[in-house]
Amino acid sequence: MKNVKDKIIMSAAVGFTAASGITPVFAQETTNAEVIKEDVEAKKTKKEKLEDSVKTAKSNLDDVKKVSDEKKVDADAAKKELEDVSAAQDKQYAVVENQYDKAYGSVNEDYQALLSKASVLEEEIASKQAELDQYTKNEESAAKNLEEAKKDLVDKQAKLDEVNKELAKYDKTTIDADLKTAETEQEKAQTAYDSAKKANEDAASALTTANGDLSAKKEALNNAQKAYEDAACDVNAKQEAVKAAQANVDSFTGSDALTNAQKELDQAKIDLASAQNAATNAQTALDNATKDLSVAETAQQTAQNEFDKSVENFNEAEKALEEATKKEADAKVAYEAADKNAKDNQSIVDKLTQKQTECQTAVNKAQTALNDAQTAFDLNKSEKEVAQEKLNTFINENKSTIDQINKGTQGFFEYVSTDLGKLTSQAFDKNNATYSKIAAYVKLGQEGDATSIENMKAVIPWLKKTNDLRAKHNLNALNVSLWEMALAQANSDWAQENIKHSGIYDHGENLSWGYQDPFDGWYDEEKAIYDTFDDSLKQLSANDLSKKYPDKYNQVGHYLNIVHPNFTSFGMGHSSIGDYGRNDSQDFLFRQIHSSDVIMTVDDFEKKLTEYENKINTVKKEYKTKQDAVANASDAKDNSAVLKAQKALKDANAQLDSVKNKLEAPTAKQKELNAKVDEANKALVAANTEVADKTKDKTNAKTEKIQKASELDTAKSNVASKKKVKELAEINKAATDKVVDDKQSQVDQLNNKINNNKINNWNASKAEAEKQLADANSALNEAKGKLDGATDNLTPVKKAYNAAVAVQAKVESDSMAANSAFVSADTLLQEKNDSLAKARKALTNYNGATKAVKDASEAVDAQSALIDKYTKDAEDASATIKETTKKISELVDSKDELDSKADVKKKVLDVIDDVKVNGSRANTSSVTDEELLGYLDELAKEVDAFEELHIKFANANVKYMTLLSVYEEAKKDEAQAQTVYDEAMKALDTYIQETSKHAVKTENNTNKNNGVSTNKNGNTSGAKKTNSTNTGVETGLGLDVAMMGVATLGIVEAKRRSKKQ
Repeated sequence: MKNVKDKIIMSAAVGFTAASGITPVFAQETTNAEVIKEDVEAKKTKKEKLEDSVKTAKSNLDDVKKVSDEKKVDADAAKKELEDVSAAQDKQYAVVENQYDKAYGSVNEDYQALLSKASVLEEEIASKQAELDQYTKNEESAAKNLEEAKKDLVDKQAKLDEVNKELAKYDKTTIDADLKTAETEQEKAQTAYDSAKKANEDAASALTTANGDLSAKKEALNNAQKAYEDAACDVNAKQEAVKAAQANVDSFTGSDALTNAQKELDQAKIDLASAQNAATNAQTALDNATKDLSVAETAQQTAQNEFDKSVENFNEAEKALEEATKKEADAKVAYEAADKNAKDNQSIVDKLTQKQTECQTAVNKAQTALNDAQTAFDLNKSEKEVAQEKLNTFINENKSTIDQINKGTQGFFEYVSTDLGKLTSQAFDKNNATYSKIAAYVKLGQEGDATSIENMKAVIPWLKKTNDLRAKHNLNALNVSLWEMALAQANSDWAQENIKHSGIYDHGENLSWGYQDPFDGWYDEEKAIYDTFDDSLKQLSANDLSKKYPDKYNQVGHYLNIVHPNFTSFGMGHSSIGDYGRNDSQDFLFRQIHSSDVIMTVDDFEKKLTEYENKINTVKKEYKTKQDAVANASDAKDNSAVLKAQKALKDANAQLDSVKNKLEAPTAKQKELNAKVDEANKALVAANTEVADKTKDKTNAKTEKIQKASELDTAKSNVASKKKVKELAEINKAATDKVVDDKQSQVDQLNNKINNNKINNWNASKAEAEKQLADANSALNEAKGKLDGATDNLTPVKKAYNAAVAVQAKVESDSMAANSAFVSADTLLQEKNDSLAKARKALTNYNGATKAVKDASEAVDAQSALIDKYTKDAEDASATIKETTKKISELVDSKDELDSKADVKKKVLDVIDDVKVNGSRANTSSVTDEELLGYLDELAKEVDAFEELHIKFANANVKYMTLLSVYEEAKKDEAQAQTVYDEAMKALDTYIQETSKHAVKTENNTNKNNGVSTNKNGNTSGAKKTNSTNTGVETGLGLDVAMMGVATLGIVEAKRRSKKQ
């Protein structure tokens, strides 16, 4: 019963899986205690609001608990239903087992008794066979050397064939051409690589030169710019000095000179303050420029370090790639060697395995032949009697199929449709009132008869030709009516004897006798006549022509049937026996006249017939073989066949053992070789990956080096720029300091003029002022001369710098292009190196294959010479085995008889097991014992009842699991509601405790000496401590534990079912 339960339980498990995917959806309650109820009364106290929250949460919890309890009731009811069905199922299972034991017991007892007797006979046969083996030992010894030598020759020839096949894979001309091409392309790639490498190095050198020249030009520009700016600042200072000196001289002119001097002093002080402010700003700018320069220099040093590191990384990446490439080449060689060794050995294993299969087949055939020969001899039956018994057994075992075969085409019609079979059987029914006339001539399914499958198959080309001819007239293709096929077959059989139409057809019929191609007469000859008719005759329908001109119609009637535009379907029959050798018939229909008729295209008819033949051919061929065996078998008894079969079996076993022994070593070796191939392949894959990674690393390192070089150049340029800013700031600072000094000097002079009574030395001071003015003008002129020289020098220096910038940009672009070309050339060179290595490897393989062919050929020649020697030795040995076979034959015959009876019992047991698995669906047609059939019918009913109960069990299980899931979801909602309630209670409890603390504190302050104290938790000493509000939390914990129990049960149940699956 195990198979039945396993299959049904599998279905139940699938049902449960589908059910477990259902996710019940429930309305979700609000879980935030702060929004359970909106506070619409602004004047409520906090305590009142918290109490309202608790009430709302408690109400919600009660509602959810109610739903949860209802769902639990549903789940418990479903569980009870499941338990009831399960109990009924187990009870029915016991009934099935009991009924099975009744049916199986007695048959199995007989079966085991037969096996026991057969085992005893087999031991006796083995004992006698050992005696016979001793007599044949000398013969076997004489033949052994020759047999082994022949086997070795087969192996060596197989090896030669193998290496020749391997050598044939190679084309020396192609290999040489490929190698030459690879060498040429590699040389070109190497040349291109060397050229690109040199160009890249030259471009890099040119870039270095251009960068140096640009730096020099930039430094010269900075120097010229500084000289110009210094000269300009000096001119400005000298102009200020002239202006001050002129003012000093002017101050001595006029009666109000002293007053003017005082005014000048005031203005000079204002100018001094302004100059001092400018000097302060200049100092700030200088400080900032100094700081910016320091940052730029630090960045330049960082860029320099990163560039140096990128160069180091590139060199390391290049070296790592070279090492990885070498490892890859080594790994490739190792893999190819391991792969070749494994393939060579696998070829040997495959050939030996094929040889072993062939030898085993030969042993099986030899054993069967010996059994057959022994049976014929030992049972004292002739070969013909044995063959007839086998034929009878085969007929009994395949009765339904053979009956179908014997029905010929009627069997096919029944295969297509039961209703069709009932219809077509009328055409072959000799008692049918309508069709008995033609049915009397039908020999259903017999060779040569139109109802044989072979003759129905023979008309398929004529069916196709009919439609081909109609197509030439632009007419519709006719479908095949299987009723018309049956009718045409019966008419063909009738016409073969009567040489005329039977008159029993539906809408039209063509007949022919003796034509190899009936269309020669039906179509070709009559069309030629029809083509001679004038147009007036051709315009008549076939019906009108037959009525008005019957003589004309009789000349072309077959042709007109074939090209009749109103026919829609037809059938054909072909009989191959009779006075004319063959007869063909065609029956036509305008429309379907029988509802149970099956109409299909010619192609579909051919496919259906082929399908039917494939179904019956195995039995049909074996049936014909056994019939032929009976016809060709001899009535005489001769033990020479037994002797011959025994020797053949011995030879086959010896050869099988030899092949098995030879197969052991290479099979074991193959496992080691496959492991080596796997290991080598892993190493090669790892090496390939490493090369790819290192190539990528090198490319990345090269890109990084170029990027860092560019960043270094940018940093250097930035430092130069910052230096220039600092230098300008220093110049500006010096200029502002000088202005301050000048303004201070002017203030000092005016103070001296006013405060030190220089009025007494007026003329001397005036003269001194005039001298200072003259000196200032002289200094100004000299400064202007220097400024003109600096201006003249700055223009060509700036022009040279701009030219250097342009050159550097072009050289940098050329360098990047050269580097890109170098990378491409490097990649191409690697590809061509790989191609060259591959071409050289192909040449090596070819040379190896050539040597292998030479060695194998020499081995075959040597083995052939050895066979010639052993053949002569075998011819000298002879042995005759003519005795001690009778007893063995008798024992074998008895054992075969027991085996045959045991096979019958075993088939009955198989039927009983089938009924136990499939119930009433099982096929019991092979059982003929009425009593046993009664047991099987009862067993089938009980199995069917068990399956029905198990389906109920599966449905109840799905229902229970679904409701359990719904209940679990309800419990989750309950837990959420409990949490909300607990949080509301906790909030209220917290509020009460806080207000209690405040009240106690106030009371303590008022009654410090009343003898009452309060602890940290607000409890009064000596009073009973109240429990905190934890009811909701405890309930929730209990619910969680309960739910964990349910979940655990669910897991255990799921595991139990999975194990049964």
